[in-house]
Amino acid sequence: MNGLRILVAIKQVTQADFADFDASGRMLRPPEDQGLNPFCRRAIATGVTLANQHGGTCSVVSMGPPSATQILREALAVGAHDAYLLSDPRFAGSDALATAEVLARFIQTRSHPYDLILTGRFAIDANTGLVGVQLAELLGVPYAGAAKQLDLHDDSLLLSTELDDGVRSIRVTLPAVVAVAERICAPAKASPEAIEAVSVTAIQRLDADNLGFAHGSPSSRTRVNRIQHVSLQRLNIVIDGATELDKALALLGDRLLATDQSPTPKPTTTLSLARVAYLCDPDQPALNEQLVTYLLNGCASNDAQLTVLSFATTPQTTPHALLGAHHLIDLSGSRLEDDLAPVIAAWLQNHPQQLVVAPATSYGRELGGRLGATLNAGVLTDLDQLTITEPPTITGWKSVGSVASVAEVSTTTTIGIALLRPRGVSPVDRLVHTEPTRSALTVPERGRVSLTGSPETQDVAQFANAPLVLAVGAGVANDELADIYQLAATVNAELGCTRKIADRGVLPRSRQIGITGRSISPRLYIGVGTRGSHNHLTGVSEAGTTVNLTQSPPLGDPGVDLTIIGDWHQTLPPIIAHLRSLLERYTPTPPRR
Repeated sequence: MNGLRILVAIKQVTQADFADFDASGRMLRPPEDQGLNPFCRRAIATGVTLANQHGGTCSVVSMGPPSATQILREALAVGAHDAYLLSDPRFAGSDALATAEVLARFIQTRSHPYDLILTGRFAIDANTGLVGVQLAELLGVPYAGAAKQLDLHDDSLLLSTELDDGVRSIRVTLPAVVAVAERICAPAKASPEAIEAVSVTAIQRLDADNLGFAHGSPSSRTRVNRIQHVSLQRLNIVIDGATELDKALALLGDRLLATDQSPTPKPTTTLSLARVAYLCDPDQPALNEQLVTYLLNGCASNDAQLTVLSFATTPQTTPHALLGAHHLIDLSGSRLEDDLAPVIAAWLQNHPQQLVVAPATSYGRELGGRLGATLNAGVLTDLDQLTITEPPTITGWKSVGSVASVAEVSTTTTIGIALLRPRGVSPVDRLVHTEPTRSALTVPERGRVSLTGSPETQDVAQFANAPLVLAVGAGVANDELADIYQLAATVNAELGCTRKIADRGVLPRSRQIGITGRSISPRLYIGVGTRGSHNHLTGVSEAGTTVNLTQSPPLGDPGVDLTIIGDWHQTLPPIIAHLRSLLERYTPTPPRR
């Protein structure tokens, strides 16, 4: 395609590990801490490259305060053709859907349509991952994310997309919205001198009136009620690995053999609702079982009716995982989110629910985001817990900003959508074991998105429930990963990683731990070559014992039980050997939640 018109939507974010919030729950953004979202750098680089290859243009747009001019100047410095800032006090505090509505209005007011709209996979401050898919729904175009390979063929794209739980190859018709992965290309970066050479006057600024919001602007369907800074109650012991490793081994033995050192279990959710629906991820049966169990325990105390929508493997047999649900909708046909979303939306319009739940996987995120835009519903992402007390308001808790902060978030709409993080949810006995009533829905193909190969998926529940986890960080070279894998295998430990390792492509995104990855709660977590960032440690806040092997002493509170200073090549092997000896006497079990 010649003359390809590309738009890249980018965001200004805080670069600090910690984030503060005002009394209303709005994130405070000191100008000196602001910069271009790292995920957006790949989107800019991809857009500029495609435009140059096909004789097209690459525009950039950002919605934000006047200070966001700086990231637009940087985009122009690396080759973007023009830039737009959507800035108005009326846009302040917008959630994902309100942001998508402003971007959609901007796109619809352009004199020529865009062929391709690119975004980053996430924004590191909020991590909703919803703006791109909700923008696609509002524009009535297909969506794909996160693309780690992108090839243009006539009026369509061939994509290799990186899911939270695997990889999928698809064809997407244009126009489309595509979120790009970190691995697609090198990030776009400009020198301070190159940015300074771009005049501020090159940025075209538009406010709410320019975009046709004469009577106000889109309102948010979600809100942050409060922020709590919580204590992890870690031991925060620092040991010199060269001279005091025996102390570390003794401490690990004491902790692992203790009768009750698991995290305090969270209370079971109480769903004070009448109608709840759960959307199964067809590739994650174990995760579906855990989350359905979680919801059933909440439903039982209030006679709530739980409907489960699932692709049936055997039409006349109820999967064991779904026993206890009150209603079961057997889905058949296309399993692609682009095809499924309108079918589920139509069912919800005919069978109103107060709460719709899906796992916070790539599948659940796209489906939940599209349903939120279609039904004008608030979408709460990456929840660790539901705490619904005042229906129809849906309320939940999620990690934000730093390892020591959690936010209570809620919807402002009559129907709420909650995406629960994949994590270990203890399977307790269901209180109802009756056969559910059944009906069926067929999902036709729309043809906008199609598979070009068999998806590769992984069981995210297995990782979430692992009793022992080794997480590798930037201090581990690519060619050293095999050695750590072999050590981990000797104690049946699962291997996880930080975002930087996932960005390298040596471990899949499904193994990333942290705010933009997984939350796990093993009995023992060992970080190898990690710097102990707060965004990473958020993912193990509920681990029984946390250990970090690092070269440099921590600055301030390390946020882990045991920090061992030294070369991990010297400290990790004896730790693994000690764990093997402990396993001869004790078999770890997943902690209570």
